[in-house]
Amino acid sequence: MVLSNSEPLFGKLVEQFRINDSGDIWIFAERNQNRIFAFDSLGQFINVVGERGKGPKGIMHVSGFEINSENQVIINDAAQRMLKIFDLSGELIQSNTIFSEGELWAHPYALYNFKDRLLIPVTESEFIREPHKSKLLAIVDYEGTVDTVFGKHDTFTQEDNSYSAENTVLISSNTIFTSSVGSPYIQAYNSDSYQQTDYFGGNSANFSIPSKEIHANLPISEINKRADGSSVMAGLYGTDHFIVSHMQILTEEFFETVDFSKKENVLILYDKETKEFIKEIPVPHTLAAVHNNKLYFIEDFNADNYTIGVYEIVTDQK
Repeated sequence: MVLSNSEPLFGKLVEQFRINDSGDIWIFAERNQNRIFAFDSLGQFINVVGERGKGPKGIMHVSGFEINSENQVIINDAAQRMLKIFDLSGELIQSNTIFSEGELWAHPYALYNFKDRLLIPVTESEFIREPHKSKLLAIVDYEGTVDTVFGKHDTFTQEDNSYSAENTVLISSNTIFTSSVGSPYIQAYNSDSYQQTDYFGGNSANFSIPSKEIHANLPISEINKRADGSSVMAGLYGTDHFIVSHMQILTEEFFETVDFSKKENVLILYDKETKEFIKEIPVPHTLAAVHNNKLYFIEDFNADNYTIGVYEIVTDQK
């Protein structure tokens, strides 16, 4: 399906989007103006939520976004340290400070519904250069109050040669799965006790780390050169039977064009119950969401023809 052109016209959308519980509303974060665009499941435009700026509805940087069971759009604005909640008409419902003490840094675009609250992957500020020492996940209420911080960053971050400490999350029944963008491994935590219950993965034949260590203070050209050909874990998803890890391989063409479609995409499947590796599947497009066992791929990022394909995983029954 193709998203309808909207007024104001949407621009460059991030590579993941969120789907509400019933599957009929999709929300997308736009990178340049930091707004949220809502569409229905037929690709028809509903509304734009938030506006660029520092006013009551103003968003300076969409650092995380989600849609809850009441179809309210939740935005974490890290630039203003604000958690803002809107309805689909674009009206602001509430606005509260979050992480105002600067002790925690939220990971980009990572914000998840969790037991009528929010789950946010974070890094403790004191360990920003040594993330393997930091706690990993924060539970926050809608008022922006931190309830619990738990877990640990994957120790693999000590050897991945990347300065990124970002994580992606899958919440499934009573388990929270999380994966560092620079690691082929997956951690599992009990969603009641917050204790780690499993650590698995590392089976990918296509996974690779940068050959030389990457520092944030390197010239961007050198960072791109060192990252060329390396892998990032872009998303973690679940179906009834599988845990699906979406891996992207960075390419020289992507760094030259900043065209998301120039990355190579691979799905890594694990059995949801046993956590055993099943197989690795190269795919031609970017996996952006999973809902009710359907996989939503972005087939065209061009705003004039933004196309989403819906797929399913078919198993051999023989």
